[in-house]
Amino acid sequence: MKIAISIFLTLLFLTGCSTLNFQNTVSSKEELINKANKGDIKAMIALNKYYKFPETKEGFDLYNKWYETINKEDKTEDILEFANIFSKYNDMFINGKQKTQHLYNLAVELGSEDALFLQIEAYLKEYNYPKINQIKKKILENPTEEKLTKLYTLYKSKYMNTEASKIIELMTSYGFTYKQTTEEKLKDLIYKKDSQDEINKILEEVIASKDSKEIFQTADYLKKKYKYTYALKLYEAGLLLDNTNAHAYYEASEIYRRGNYTENLKRDENKALESLQKAADYNHFKASAELLREYTKNQENIQDYFNLVEKLKQTKEGKRALAQYYYNNYKKAKANEILNELAQEGDEEAILELALRIPSKYSFNPEEFNLTKKWQKNIIESNNLSLKKKFEEKISSFRFASYYTTMNEELVKKALEEKNIITLRELYIKNRYRNYDIALEYLQTAANYGDVKSNLNLARDYLGSKKEEDINKVLAIYEDLAQKGDINTTRTLAEFYFYPPYTKENFKDYKKAIYYYEKAANMGDLRSIKKLAQIFLCGECESKKLVDYKKAKIYLEKLAQMGEARDLFNLGWTYNFGKGVEKDLLKAKEYYEKAANLGFSSAYYNLAWLYYKDDVIKVDYKKALEYLKKGVELNNSNCINLLGLFYEKGYGVEKNMQTAISYYKQIANFDKYAANNLANYYRDNKNYKEAFKYYEIGSQLGNDESMNELGIIYEQGLGVQKDIQTALNYYNKAYNANLNPHAAYNIGLIYHYAKGGIKKDLQLAKKWYKRSTIDDAKKQLAKIK
Repeated sequence: MKIAISIFLTLLFLTGCSTLNFQNTVSSKEELINKANKGDIKAMIALNKYYKFPETKEGFDLYNKWYETINKEDKTEDILEFANIFSKYNDMFINGKQKTQHLYNLAVELGSEDALFLQIEAYLKEYNYPKINQIKKKILENPTEEKLTKLYTLYKSKYMNTEASKIIELMTSYGFTYKQTTEEKLKDLIYKKDSQDEINKILEEVIASKDSKEIFQTADYLKKKYKYTYALKLYEAGLLLDNTNAHAYYEASEIYRRGNYTENLKRDENKALESLQKAADYNHFKASAELLREYTKNQENIQDYFNLVEKLKQTKEGKRALAQYYYNNYKKAKANEILNELAQEGDEEAILELALRIPSKYSFNPEEFNLTKKWQKNIIESNNLSLKKKFEEKISSFRFASYYTTMNEELVKKALEEKNIITLRELYIKNRYRNYDIALEYLQTAANYGDVKSNLNLARDYLGSKKEEDINKVLAIYEDLAQKGDINTTRTLAEFYFYPPYTKENFKDYKKAIYYYEKAANMGDLRSIKKLAQIFLCGECESKKLVDYKKAKIYLEKLAQMGEARDLFNLGWTYNFGKGVEKDLLKAKEYYEKAANLGFSSAYYNLAWLYYKDDVIKVDYKKALEYLKKGVELNNSNCINLLGLFYEKGYGVEKNMQTAISYYKQIANFDKYAANNLANYYRDNKNYKEAFKYYEIGSQLGNDESMNELGIIYEQGLGVQKDIQTALNYYNKAYNANLNPHAAYNIGLIYHYAKGGIKKDLQLAKKWYKRSTIDDAKKQLAKIK
């Protein structure tokens, strides 16, 4: 039977269809294409809506062409609908995301505020905070309570709580009030232990408002979160205010019927039935269907049963509920009779339900089979594109796909004839682990049609290949897309040359990498601009030979224009130390302060140094102290450590060692300088146990001074057993970590004087004395000579 109905439908497809949406719609499609080619944006939108036209090779090429014509549009609603097409299919097009943003920009220029929020939402997905901040600035040029509320809600939905809090502060400064919803109040409480009192207080406030809509909404939220006792309390309270709310009666009936073991909420069959009856009285059709089932359980309710049946027959929704009841209770003939009546009246739900009936394996029903064929034929031959699209989606779904295999194969065939890129992608995924040769053929076809994602997937597969020649195919794909101006691929190509896979290390080529990074940067790619600034600044990286402070400054200035705190800080650093520019401490201060005002805590540390020592604007401990305290408020460990040092030495404040220690201890477990400072204090006070503890922490964190001091502790046996070999190991470690001159001197002494049984070696001693830069090393070296 499965084969028979499938063959019947396939014949209909073959004889009645010449496109995916059948013969009688081809002219409509062609007509829409003609209109779109004349610049009709609504036709472009309709082609996507009814035909998924962008998915085909023809559509892909035409939407690329039509994109260039949108600049002439003046209706923001149409521009945004067209933008949604590029947003949905962004990975198909060259620079799809950027094109979507360009379309949003057009709408913004025409005054669309909705477009601004769509822009922010898109940039949030890419973590492009400079762009987000630029758009936020535009929104705040004319702030309203509605705009700020929308912005707050957007940040909260993305879990950006810090930014959301700033919006609340901004609202307050403008005299606006953000009214926190009841759901927001309950969100963090409902799963929190010992929060019953807080929750009950909120619920009492909701009930006291006498706003039945708010009460029912809160009840629905709590029921969805499985908090049935709280939900029932609100449903009952709300129904005292509005005793005609069918939905509330139905939801309450479910809770009464089921109860809840976890909450010790007992079932109440009487209240469940009573609430179900009330819901049915007020035309809740799902409740009506369930009530019919309840009435059949008792002969005493027979008249109620028939009365309800008659009532349901009076409306479309009622008939649908009645049909569902009959079908679920094995009265299929009655169900089909009602659905057929509804279908003849044009009810799409009824048409689809009948058209998608699957014959039983155990009891074939000829009448139902013919009814199903009738409505399938009706769908295929109708002019209702929306209905056809729904039918097509249904038979392709997991539930029906295995039954309508022949038809789905025909749909795939039609899609391939139309050169449908999405179908080719799906076939690639479906066959990738079954038959890779076939999968590769589908992928290659989609790539040949111009699909960017398929090209990148093809490159990814070739990159994982063990065939040496396949790497050339990877580079050919990347270079082709880069030549066409695809920004993301251009950056990907740069990354390939900068960080080739470990099996392709021979392709590392910094010159080519920088060429492609610069190409992407010139097209506005933020990540490439950041990377170039990092490359040209990074004196400690593997690519140290690439350091070019003048070039770094160019890219830092671009980034600084976007207002990113870290980039402002880095630009300040170049002026601070004269890297690529003439040293200018006042200019450094200017950029550091901009970064600090944006919450970049390290800027406060550098500002403090401008008034502390080395290169200073002027020595001003109180000014330095002021900056350090601001950095401490932001939990900057460098500021905390240096503030401790200020209290230890009495710089700008009264000397207070206990206060200094309290600051060091805050961060000693993860800050190598604080650990070392704290250890020095304990060493000076001959508390070698604590000194050893913190020197060890400092050593583990990479502090060469701590390593050297551990060597001294072992050499002199301070609180530990004397061990010259261990001391020598720590001295070597300290020197290797940071060319520590004291460690080099100490190593020289051990070899010079054969300490602790270490063999005397004057040549080694001379070598280590020469490596040291302290005066005592020169004196010892003179003794050897």
